[in-house]
Amino acid sequence: MPEFIVQQDGRFERVHAEGRELVVGREEGVDIRIDDPSVSRQHARLALRGEHWVLEDLGSGNGTWVGDDRIARVVLARGDDFRVGPATLTFLGDAASPAPAAAPTSEATAEEGSGVAAAPLTGSMSRVPRIEGAKTGAELTRGLFGERWALRFDDGREGELTRIDSLWWDEPRFRTWIEESLRDWKELEGADAARAELRIVEGEGALIVESRTGPTSLQDRIDAEKRLGQKESVDVLLQLLDLIDRAHEKGLRLWGLRPERVRFGDGGRLIVAWPGLPIGLLERSPEGDAKALNALPPEAFSADGVFGRRSDVFGLGAVAHAALLGLPTADGRTHAAIAERALKGIYKSPRERRPGLVEDLAELMAEMLAPSPSDRPEDLVAIRRRLREIRTRAEERPERKGEPMRLEAKERELGERPSTPQRSMGFRMKVWGILFGMFLVLNAILFWFLRKYLFKI
Repeated sequence: MPEFIVQQDGRFERVHAEGRELVVGREEGVDIRIDDPSVSRQHARLALRGEHWVLEDLGSGNGTWVGDDRIARVVLARGDDFRVGPATLTFLGDAASPAPAAAPTSEATAEEGSGVAAAPLTGSMSRVPRIEGAKTGAELTRGLFGERWALRFDDGREGELTRIDSLWWDEPRFRTWIEESLRDWKELEGADAARAELRIVEGEGALIVESRTGPTSLQDRIDAEKRLGQKESVDVLLQLLDLIDRAHEKGLRLWGLRPERVRFGDGGRLIVAWPGLPIGLLERSPEGDAKALNALPPEAFSADGVFGRRSDVFGLGAVAHAALLGLPTADGRTHAAIAERALKGIYKSPRERRPGLVEDLAELMAEMLAPSPSDRPEDLVAIRRRLREIRTRAEERPERKGEPMRLEAKERELGERPSTPQRSMGFRMKVWGILFGMFLVLNAILFWFLRKYLFKI
């Protein structure tokens, strides 16, 4: 049972809390409530990860602070202070939270990595995981399942290592899911699918070992360029469609596709790391890692949902949406928001966000992202034919960056846009406002006329 001392406005209060996850925030019902406007409703979370308590900011407006540093995630040691709004909380620890060991220096990390690009560890892990046949380098980031580290295998290959958090591994359904999904993925290893395996290492727990799938991911490219060109996006979709086709021929499922797991290899060839996410176990996912769920199909959020071939079609549409619009399909920050948007389906026409988009491509995206699996296309041959036709059209009529609205006249000539342009809601409100103002002016003139000449009042 963790304990805290909360200091606010010169007052001190000792707080006892129960549970493996605690939420700090302003709203009623949180585990540690700080009633101040500068504190978000759900501001930060403390979660027991193995033997250590981890403090994570939940996307708060004013941030969570340790000393002078605004943090996203950090391991707490007994006696550590952190600030949430005007309150300072001192973590007194409990029996399950010994002080973490000092983080390795940058020199030690570089030696461990044996050539892997290394950096000082952040202190979010007390111990660098070790596996036979590879050396661990710098910590990369925290993923949905746990911490991810750089690897260099003894044969010279590079890769990534994920240590699975106990909150996942203690769930038997998760173990079954990950064993099945990795076994399926092994069937696709080759030119366009990276190698991945599950290892249970004594003293280290459950580890996912992956080959490095390329220096730049599709998500990196999107982040740098905001969105990709139509021709380039269609080329990506055609390559991914080949992977989906091969998987379906073997009777396999891909468990969803995400842009951050699609990487560019030599010569622009795409290589996909195992993409899966645990269907039916989303309630165990930490809220702070919710962004990883944005590309999941609606059936993933349904208690009786079934992941099938049309779910992989949705994944292809999710990649198209991210590449062409620079946004994930759901674009939510919490589980509830992502689930609501996924179940409602595509919430805005792609051409509203990108008017120069080829109409057929926008229609295909909307079909692939339909909320109901039965409304999505299943014939991959037909999808491939449509994509090739769209690619030809994109080459014949390239999008003019910076001036997308000038394409409307050309689109009307081609029959792709109604002859009468559709007006936005803002335009309509302006027109109604002008008409209402004219109505008030005419009424005022009429009242003045009647008062002066007829009623003499």
